[in-house]
Amino acid sequence: MTEVWKTASEWKASSIDGLPSTERAIQMRATREGWTRRKRSGRGGGWEYPLSALPKPAQEAYARRQLAVSKPRQDVAVPDTRKAADLKDYQRQTMIARAVVLAEIDRMVLEGMAQNRAIEALIQASRDGTLSPDLASAVTNANARRGNSARTLTRATVYNWIKARKQGAVALAPIPATAVQPIPVWADEFMRRFAVPQKPSILSVIEDMAGCAAVPSYDQAKRFLQRLDAITRNKGRMGPRALKSMRAYTARDTADLWPGAVYAADGHCFDAEVAHPRHGRPFRPEVTAVIDIYTRKIVGWAVGLSEVALDVASAAIMAFRTHTICDIWYCDNGPGFNNALWDDSLQGIVARLSITKSNALPYNSQARGLIERVHQSALVRAAKRLPTYMGHAMDGEAAQSVFKITRADIKAVGSSKILMPWVDFRAFLADDIAAYNTRPHSSLPKTRDTETGRMRHMSPQEMWNQAVADGWTADVLSDDDALDLARPTERRRTKRGLVELWGNEYFALPLEAYSGEDVLVSFDPVDPAQVWVRTLDGRFITTAKWNGHKTSYYPVPFVEKAREKRAKGQIKRLHCKIKVALEELSPAALLEHKQSNIIDLTAEQIAVGEAKIAEILAASAPVVAIPTITADGRPRFSDDLTWIKWLLAHPDQVTPSDRSNVHSVLTPSLRMQLEMAGVSAPAITELLFPKAKAV
Repeated sequence: MTEVWKTASEWKASSIDGLPSTERAIQMRATREGWTRRKRSGRGGGWEYPLSALPKPAQEAYARRQLAVSKPRQDVAVPDTRKAADLKDYQRQTMIARAVVLAEIDRMVLEGMAQNRAIEALIQASRDGTLSPDLASAVTNANARRGNSARTLTRATVYNWIKARKQGAVALAPIPATAVQPIPVWADEFMRRFAVPQKPSILSVIEDMAGCAAVPSYDQAKRFLQRLDAITRNKGRMGPRALKSMRAYTARDTADLWPGAVYAADGHCFDAEVAHPRHGRPFRPEVTAVIDIYTRKIVGWAVGLSEVALDVASAAIMAFRTHTICDIWYCDNGPGFNNALWDDSLQGIVARLSITKSNALPYNSQARGLIERVHQSALVRAAKRLPTYMGHAMDGEAAQSVFKITRADIKAVGSSKILMPWVDFRAFLADDIAAYNTRPHSSLPKTRDTETGRMRHMSPQEMWNQAVADGWTADVLSDDDALDLARPTERRRTKRGLVELWGNEYFALPLEAYSGEDVLVSFDPVDPAQVWVRTLDGRFITTAKWNGHKTSYYPVPFVEKAREKRAKGQIKRLHCKIKVALEELSPAALLEHKQSNIIDLTAEQIAVGEAKIAEILAASAPVVAIPTITADGRPRFSDDLTWIKWLLAHPDQVTPSDRSNVHSVLTPSLRMQLEMAGVSAPAITELLFPKAKAV
């Protein structure tokens, strides 16, 4: 905007106060007072006079007329957000209003009015109430006086704004009336009692401070806590793990990865009860899942009694054999993931496959959010389909009812129709994981559905297939390497062609050449009939057979030794419970008990204890067959070996589902056990393929 220039005729037409009423009178006064003038350009000629040359009353009258119709600028006072980030809303609004008022003064100065006259005209128009509505609202907001909208401007105030604006638009924001409030003298004592894991209420903390020198009121303490940020307010009342739910986090982008770049593995205690594979009683199995981070696909899984190293290794080997060997193995710090089977420098899975193992930091479950989410999307979802679901979403009354029914059935007949048999549970879990892998996943890219034609998210399987189509190739573990990798390995020293393992001796003639040297001995946890011997650098030497002349007539499998150890622990804990129960007897009985170092039990107590111990031993020992009848009329099988032998003896009751399950469990170790039990290979072929004839 430039200064306003008009001819005497145009100024007369403006009809502003302070000027003569005729054109000739204006020209004569301009000549007499020596007004600044310039020749008018264009047709007509004549002289033009600027606004600044007019008398002061005329300038003020012109300014009042303009202020009454002025539209404040909307593009003023847009400060750098980095400097205005700490401003509150009322400070920001006041800052913008003051900038609008100053912009109006700048406009009048550019039109030719002196700055002091423009300020005086604005102040007078504000007092007279002749400002335009928008400009009047800006003046009210610029004053920053709550409850006093009638307050107008002063000359000193406007000049202070002009001076502050030289430091930047943010300087126009008002300074808060109250500075940072000091910390109360009672704050330390209050927070020492308030910031504890028991989470006491404000009122109870104040009551505990009754004897202190300074005690706050309830409202004072509440206002003080409101001044604190969420982390400070809850520190001490919440642990580091819980506080992480309030802290900022960094989201991990997987777009730059590829299939097999990172596998994440974790164990999950299944949220429903099924029948125990040995004794048929209800229990919650442990499911170990392995997911590919890039595609979100479950590439391997295993189910067992607990998250032991063998179950984790089984899930990992399934992923390596059926999909690809990963580059990074990401897991937690549990014993199932950190053991010699994984970490041994010679024969550990990490060393043999040249993968990188990465453990999650303690109290950092957020970093493993992908695998934790899979538990909800697949495993918890599957558990909710069973009547024995016992997660937090289950109705308490219904869960209690199911619990009573299963226990009553077990007590009456040894089994329950509500509990899913172990073999059926494995098939159920396999179907559910397959359904998860083919279900659209919200974190994956979108694709067009071939059936509906609509856009939807890709499924993990589609994401994997897309990577293969784009040229990615898998590095799959061979079946022979997978079988060898699944065997735990121990370092042993040979002596006269023998190696000793778990109290059993194994013999092979080629070991004579390595007498006195350390070798690596791999073994099958279930089948102890033979071991595989290698040099320390991994070169295969021979297969050593169990000799059986030193320890027991039959070799004891590794898993049976673990079962025996677990049973001994149960018996020891039972003994401790009996001792505690004795100490809770009458004082006379307790005194009598303390006088003797030997627990003096009655005949009835001894009988009850022996019965309980016998029950534990029966539950922990391998059972050949359990005569309990299931819902389909079949006996409950103790293990896969007993089940397959029963199928061979009852070919008329074999179903297609049985043949499919036999395919999935028929490992080389189980084949060897069947052969040792007198089951021939043609019989197994006839079971799997009834129409085929054994050659």
